[in-house]
Amino acid sequence: MRKNETTNDLFTAASELLGAGVASTIAHTFRCMEIAEEEISAAKARRPLLATQLHDGFRELCPPQVLREAGERLYRAHCRELLDRIATGSPLRPATTAELLAVLQAMSLAAPLERAATVLYWDRFGELFPADAARIRSEVGPLAADSYDQVRAKELEAKLRRQLGRALAGTHP
Repeated sequence: MRKNETTNDLFTAASELLGAGVASTIAHTFRCMEIAEEEISAAKARRPLLATQLHDGFRELCPPQVLREAGERLYRAHCRELLDRIATGSPLRPATTAELLAVLQAMSLAAPLERAATVLYWDRFGELFPADAARIRSEVGPLAADSYDQVRAKELEAKLRRQLGRALAGTHP
């Protein structure tokens, strides 16, 4: 039997025993663990002298609530940023760029973002996903932002990173 067939069989059995919701949560958790392990392996390849510290960082990669439904690409970016922080000895507590994007995305679904938040979103989106940002800019044009918008976006970013960092600090094991 192949790996995918075995996985499907296990998921089907778990669904029958525990219910689809619980089985889906378990499957999602294991997928996040798999992604974290892949990102740790990639980080170790980039920084082999720090392999032990990077390996030990696994527990820090548990997705916070804000990223639980955000998608694989955003979670991978979150893992990469935290692993880079571990490698450089930077604090882990401030929110990652992926967490900022997830929060701004959720806010945009509730109400239109104000100008500084929009500028912050597009700047950080372009940082994490440059090819996608370039494609969007080629289709709709660049986001016009003057220096006042940029300053307000940086202030908002600092505030969000601090507030999210405090809020998320209790969500990590």
